[in-house]
Amino acid sequence: MRILLVADTYAPSVNGVAIFTARLAEALGRRGHDVHVLVPRWPGEPSSQPMGTHTVLRVTSLPTVVHPSSRACLWYGTAAATALLRRVQPDVVHLQSHFLLGSAVAKAAGGLSIPVLGTFHIRPDNILLQLPLPRPIRRVLTQLYWAHLRSVYRSYALVTVPAASAKAVLAHMGVAVPIRVISNGVDVAQFRPAANEPQDEEVRRKYALPQTKLALYVGRLDRDKGIDLLGRVVQRVVAGTDAHFVICGAGPEQERLRRLLRQRQLDERVTFAGWVPSTDMPSVYHLARLLVMTGRSETQPIAALEAMASGLPVIALATPGLVDVVVNGVTGVLEPSGEADALAAHVCRVWEDTAFQASLAGNARQYAVTAHSLHRTVSQFVECYTRLRRPGRGMPD
Repeated sequence: MRILLVADTYAPSVNGVAIFTARLAEALGRRGHDVHVLVPRWPGEPSSQPMGTHTVLRVTSLPTVVHPSSRACLWYGTAAATALLRRVQPDVVHLQSHFLLGSAVAKAAGGLSIPVLGTFHIRPDNILLQLPLPRPIRRVLTQLYWAHLRSVYRSYALVTVPAASAKAVLAHMGVAVPIRVISNGVDVAQFRPAANEPQDEEVRRKYALPQTKLALYVGRLDRDKGIDLLGRVVQRVVAGTDAHFVICGAGPEQERLRRLLRQRQLDERVTFAGWVPSTDMPSVYHLARLLVMTGRSETQPIAALEAMASGLPVIALATPGLVDVVVNGVTGVLEPSGEADALAAHVCRVWEDTAFQASLAGNARQYAVTAHSLHRTVSQFVECYTRLRRPGRGMPD
């Protein structure tokens, strides 16, 4: 089957949508499908690049004010998208976002009667919280966001969401297209519990990590990830335990978080590892004891899936997206209040209670394998593509 994936964000940007799209493309290609990925082009990149399992097609783009790693394909319209679809001739188009690139391809695909599937990844807060906007303006932009999403989604044959809470949100916002829940998935063979693997010590030296078990944060260092809350949690946890925090990620809030921790004289208890490539992340998880997440607007965080598959409990806020992934008291701990003291207390308990930590870890791994394996995710998407390609076949609930 020939499949065109379309994403308004992609490598070298590092975020959940970019990572999901790349992993899906590679997995589909390994199954023998002819996969093309249409994404924004960064300066110096080729317009077309074979990647072994798939081909990446890039469109001229410009930087935006929203985020340093975001790009916008301002001049890519329906005519250009139609020409590309005629050239690639996909059996199905799978859109990862409804923005400029996605909406142009959706409209062109409709004109050519090519079935379109869209996945909902991005909530408006993920974008608008990056900008220092007054609340009234943010409310107006949120309304415009949902209006544009509904207008683009009308042309979709099916919408998939990674979590049940996201399905409820779309239904509440008036999306009338059939919606199916399919996890983002995690490679449970790559991310698995392990101890004393040779690469683990190499990764420890590479990122100057101490010879002790670690507490982790993995993700963008942006406003929507609750970086202020993260700083307060780190401060309380290192004051009450022997934990050493490793922060894997980067973003506009990195220097502010670093200054905050330096002012608290916590430099020796926190390591900023920056962006860690996926090839090194399994070892980082092996060296850790738990994962902390402070984001308030998640759809389905890939870091949580990776951590659980690696046998780590997740301690996070009880927010949509995370409540779909973390089973409170079974695979991790969720805190509904959003208060730093309460979240830090959970982290300290899991850190100190080794029996509780081991129970959560074992359950987390089992749950990841059972409910969130990438193999299962890819099979479900292939099923959707196949049914969309054959008119008259009913779509699954």
